[in-house]
Amino acid sequence: MALYIGKNHKKNAPVQSIFRLAGNDEDALTYALGYLLAHDYSLCAKLVRYLRVALRRPLKPDYSVFLQEVTGAGFGRRDIVIEDERLRIVLEAKIGRAEPTTQQLTKYAEEYRLWSMYATKAVVALTQGGLSAKTKSEVKEALAPREIKFKNLQWHEIVELVLSHSPSRGTEISRYLFNQFISYVRRDYKMDYHDAEILIQDLDPLNVEIFEEGWMYVTNSRDKNAPLYFAPYYTNATETPGLSKISRVIHTEFNVLANVESVPNDPSEVRRNKWSIGLEKIIARAKNKGFYESWSRLLYMAEPLTLWDPPLTKVEMSDLGVTNGTLSQIPKGYSLRFDAILAHVRR
Repeated sequence: MALYIGKNHKKNAPVQSIFRLAGNDEDALTYALGYLLAHDYSLCAKLVRYLRVALRRPLKPDYSVFLQEVTGAGFGRRDIVIEDERLRIVLEAKIGRAEPTTQQLTKYAEEYRLWSMYATKAVVALTQGGLSAKTKSEVKEALAPREIKFKNLQWHEIVELVLSHSPSRGTEISRYLFNQFISYVRRDYKMDYHDAEILIQDLDPLNVEIFEEGWMYVTNSRDKNAPLYFAPYYTNATETPGLSKISRVIHTEFNVLANVESVPNDPSEVRRNKWSIGLEKIIARAKNKGFYESWSRLLYMAEPLTLWDPPLTKVEMSDLGVTNGTLSQIPKGYSLRFDAILAHVRR
């Protein structure tokens, strides 16, 4: 049995998730996320903690979630609102490469009477890629006088929160809903998280130092927007050439390096300290190489893990079918799927 939506069903994929019945546009995705947050208190509380907007007080169990909230003429509608008696968080969601406008995000500063009754106030832009530094700066500046915090959350972070979460109710229906949501995001929105699953790039000794000591990588603006993982190929100029390590990408930032003042406010102090080292080294390299005033893409990563020991060479990658032929040099933006590379992890 298969369920199809649309007149020309032969060209449509069968429905794989109950959430697909609400549609496959931006509104439908926010409905699905809002329902999940309302259904599971511990997931919603986990999201609030992850945002780091209410460090001293948890979300109260009698919270509410509002979808498509409208408070007055001229203010539009809010995709998702999370509230308890002292907290209000507004999520503005976008899918694909779209991002909310500065005007759309700063309009909340005008609703001072609505926000005044809350101790914890935040506006969150939920996007597939990171917001531009210009938009972030303008929004933060506009909201700060009202003591409204601003955060940029990416959809892959939502997916990771859901994947790492055990439903608080522990019932079959709860686990079913979580699995259905993941299926919905991946299949119907083509969000296998990001533009690339594993980004592979050649690293010279200096970039290896940045990666190993600072858990970071910098590339130009034309490269993949946001890979899930980064796997560096150490060049022959290094002590251990080949492909050996892999690291999960936690944050991405698209910015002019001269404008980067600090690392992301990640919950992990270890990561923040490592990234501070990495950013310092990247800025020094940028000044030396002449791209300090240029747009760059920064990858902030988790601790690297060793998967291949000894490292895979480019010849071995070709022989194993990881790459199509032997690559003399890894092209910019070169990426592979998990199933194309992880099958060759040595046991």
